[in-house]
Amino acid sequence: MKILICDDQPYYVEKLENLVREYGENNKEDYEIHTVNNFMDKGDFDPELIFLDVEMPGKSGIEIKKELEENHSSSLIIFVTNYIENVYEAFGMNVIGFLPKPLDYMTLDLLMKKVNNILIGRQIVELEPAVCVRVDDIRYIEMDGNYSDVIFAKGFREKHRIVRRTLSQWKEVLPRYYFMDINKSCIVHCGHISKYSPGEVIMDEDGERLTISRRHKAQCAEEYRKYVIMMTRYGR
Repeated sequence: MKILICDDQPYYVEKLENLVREYGENNKEDYEIHTVNNFMDKGDFDPELIFLDVEMPGKSGIEIKKELEENHSSSLIIFVTNYIENVYEAFGMNVIGFLPKPLDYMTLDLLMKKVNNILIGRQIVELEPAVCVRVDDIRYIEMDGNYSDVIFAKGFREKHRIVRRTLSQWKEVLPRYYFMDINKSCIVHCGHISKYSPGEVIMDEDGERLTISRRHKAQCAEEYRKYVIMMTRYGR
């Protein structure tokens, strides 16, 4: 992950960089971190995540956030602030949360897990050469031998696409904890389930019912429970 830390106070830049690197080491994740005291000094660095101080001379973090939104930036933002009353004005589409000063590791840990959940959903899966889709755009996949019918979320450019890929091959490219096979021929994105019961799942958007086989009931119950707990704790 590419991370930008922007704070006009060098002490907080260094402190935050150390905390982020500690989190990376604890979770076996490697980060490319770029630090600046002025946002304009980031150059061509294009981060996936920005730690942005709210109170800075010149342009404030909130002004920078508004400019990023106007430019349709996909960078996620965690605001760093001394004054929690500023948070209401700081909300935005890509704002993940707020890290109060003085900085602490436990709050950072929760925010970073939320960031990871969002970025997993943005991961790109190649269906065929030159045909790619985001993880979150896949609702479920139905298998038929060596072929798969990929059912997409509403708003995607296609309703579905048939590709040559087996169940075992899908498991190699799809992120763990997000997808579960509910029977021998169907894999479901847990985030697209609107209602779960022991014998079936009801999908979002159209209320389609998909059957959970007897053989998969116990496994699905445990996997879906883990997914719900993860999202309840860390959100998206």
